[in-house]
Amino acid sequence: MKNINNAIIDEFIGRSINELRLSKPKARYLEVGCGDMRYAKHLDREAWDCVFTDYESRSPGVTLLADAHALPFGSETFDVVVMTEVLEHLHSPELAIKEVTRVLGDSGVLILTVPFMYQLHEMPSDYVRWTEFMLSKTLASNGMSIVKFERRADAIGVLFTILQHLSSGLAEFLTRRAATRIFAPIVSGITAATLGLAVRAYVAAALRSIASVRYAGEGLTGVRGHLQLWHLGYNVVCAKRVGPS
Repeated sequence: MKNINNAIIDEFIGRSINELRLSKPKARYLEVGCGDMRYAKHLDREAWDCVFTDYESRSPGVTLLADAHALPFGSETFDVVVMTEVLEHLHSPELAIKEVTRVLGDSGVLILTVPFMYQLHEMPSDYVRWTEFMLSKTLASNGMSIVKFERRADAIGVLFTILQHLSSGLAEFLTRRAATRIFAPIVSGITAATLGLAVRAYVAAALRSIASVRYAGEGLTGVRGHLQLWHLGYNVVCAKRVGPS
């Protein structure tokens, strides 16, 4: 079944990189916390010089192991840095943002995603969630100007995500007992046929309707705004400020 959170992030990363290719046909690219490297497919590695780092090797494509709190690169080394769902796993996320600012060259770009109303994951190393107000303030105080700020999904997307996890949890529970194991594939099949269809329709609609906000808190009133009080996370594009803050 399609994961709403992952689908929206993937579309955002692909769209953002495609837009950057126009202004940066040749670029030095760093991905911090690359994990299974699921976003490398969006890169033109012949045109961009790409480096992939993580604290552990979960893919053969990882360039080197590195601590996001102390990146092993010189200042102003990269043109583009990507961090997707990484900051929540760091004990000092603001220090990592400072490091990203340091290694970015003048007018360098940070593509960032963080969760908000999303389940605990990669436990016990899941430490923090931001509101959009704190996130925008933290980025600004560390030399970043927000170019694009998107809320990821809304209350409907959060509800579907909860239902997805409940259904998969129920199927797993059923497989643990011999008396109920036969029902697990039935539950999975019903879920795929009903909830899966609704989720695919929601994702398609959500990807068509994503819009950036100009400042934290914009558009949170009215019917549509109240739906966006509940969302899965944030997609952000930032530019490193040049000169005095």
